[in-house]
Amino acid sequence: INDQIKAKRSNILLEMSKQHQKEFETKQLGMVKEVLIEEKMHGKDHYYTGHTKEYIKVALYSEEPLENKIVKVKLRQILDDGYVLAEC
Repeated sequence: INDQIKAKRSNILLEMSKQHQKEFETKQLGMVKEVLIEEKMHGKDHYYTGHTKEYIKVALYSEEPLENKIVKVKLRQILDDGYVLAEC
């Protein structure tokens, strides 16, 4: 198979993966999930990022330091930057 066909097929698979991830995240909205908070969000005060057990990338606001903690959050909205906005 030539490189052009490989690249095209790879791009199709990547787009399908993104679509399936977004569909999965949409089904999770409104649910309460445990999130391991990993770090502060770069360039945004009081915003933190982490992942659920299902590998959903989550962003949330908190005035309390949350790094390296597991917190329960409610998933609220899918953001354009690949995160799901959540609240404690």
